Amino acid sequence: LTSPIQADKVLLESLKEKAIDAFGKDRVEVGANASTDSFYCSQGRPSDDFTDDNSDIFETLKSHPTNDPIISLEMETFKILHLAHCAKPLSGGAKSIHAGGLAIVVADRTRNEWLDTVNDLPVLEKRAAQVVLQTISEYQL
Repeated sequence: LTSPIQADKVLLESLKEKAIDAFGKDRVEVGANASTDSFYCSQGRPSDDFTDDNSDIFETLKSHPTNDPIISLEMETFKILHLAHCAKPLSGGAKSIHAGGLAIVVADRTRNEWLDTVNDLPVLEKRAAQVVLQTISEYQL
């Protein structure tokens, strides 16, 4: 496991507030996200098509010492945060890239609960996109 990379605190707080407005406080969680390099073999997803040496990934992540509990596992957010972390600052020293993340839980594999991807997912995707676009449009650089 690599060291955590922090999201922009102001951007993340704005995403959280707008997500709570859109989805309700009981449906929004903020915490650490673990990132993987693939959908199957790095996420403990059993498949005869891929070698998977990560059947205990959830237990490993839960036992990993972090300041924030790891509450999600996906592939994209780390890459965005890493790019922001590595980007050279502007000439005045300010950050050149501000990054955060918002994810929709499609599958809660620890509880074996799945989102209705036909009826619910398109609605949630649209609302989440609106949250992100509103946050970005209002963000003060």
